Amino acid sequence: MRACAIDVLGASLAPTCTLVLACTLVLTCALAVPARVRAHPAELGAIHVRETEPGRFSTRFEYSGNETSPRGASLVWPEGCALEGPVERVDRPFGESQRAIVRCSDAALARDVVITSLPTDIDVAVHVERLDHAPRDLLLDASLPRFTLAEAAAGLDTQGSVARFAALGLEHIATGFDHLAFVALLVLVARRRSPERAPPRALVRGLVVTLTAFTLAHATTLALAVTDVLTLPSAPVEVCIALSVLLLAAEVARVEKGRAADTLVFAHLPWVAGLFGLVHGLGFAGALRDAGLREGSLALSLASFHVGIELGQLAFVLGIVALLHGVEPRAWASRTRLSIAYGTGVAAAFWALSRLGL
Repeated sequence: MRACAIDVLGASLAPTCTLVLACTLVLTCALAVPARVRAHPAELGAIHVRETEPGRFSTRFEYSGNETSPRGASLVWPEGCALEGPVERVDRPFGESQRAIVRCSDAALARDVVITSLPTDIDVAVHVERLDHAPRDLLLDASLPRFTLAEAAAGLDTQGSVARFAALGLEHIATGFDHLAFVALLVLVARRRSPERAPPRALVRGLVVTLTAFTLAHATTLALAVTDVLTLPSAPVEVCIALSVLLLAAEVARVEKGRAADTLVFAHLPWVAGLFGLVHGLGFAGALRDAGLREGSLALSLASFHVGIELGQLAFVLGIVALLHGVEPRAWASRTRLSIAYGTGVAAAFWALSRLGL
């Protein structure tokens, strides 16, 4: 009898504990992580160096930092290089832009240009164009914040550049909590659209269409915005991203509480995913554009960055599908799904309000 009572008590407490723990975890992450990091991460930078005549270089250094290290990095030129006039600085809320003209002797081209006071979590892409030389791309961080203008310093080859930017994309999707929350909710909506007690492969088939629409839309606006074909202010875009998460969370919660799955979100999920994919693509593009990573010469690097994002997204989706399949036989499976909806919904509301300045 005592054992039975314990089993009943455990069964009744399991849904409640799951709900409380999930909401606590999501809220802790939402409140503990700075707002700029919670949005699509923007800790990126770019240095463009173009030789306009022998020994004379036009330089531009742009980066987006974070709330703790918004600005302060500088380029220190080696002996044998001299600035023509002052460095032009333009402050932005989370970073700055620096422009300068530099003249360097032949000997100075082989010496290091050093980035000082670079925050530890910022990666900087460097693009160097020399007269009568092939352009070079490098990717730097605070562990090795230096480069040379000499041709001998070959930087990353194409394969190395692709790998580094793909890894950077993986890193950034891992901290794009609003984006991951939206994808998790897409999986929950797709699950409700599949037949009752359908095997995991049926859910995966439905997800393929939905995520393909989301990914294609995401990639399209990312490409258009980074190349300046389509530009929108980042602030309203980030608010819309938070609201998209809140909308899906409300839809999932409504259905998990027994209401019919008869709204537009459930009836036309691929179209909804594609529509919001356009908005989420603008969010990532805004981060890249603000950091100066919009030049056509960095097209391969940007494509690699996006590949990394999509690989990370795919891994996350597989993890969510495995989680749902694992809890499906449990009596408290619906409570688990409801806890995800509540947790992401509360976090999305907090993001939206913080991005509105409220």
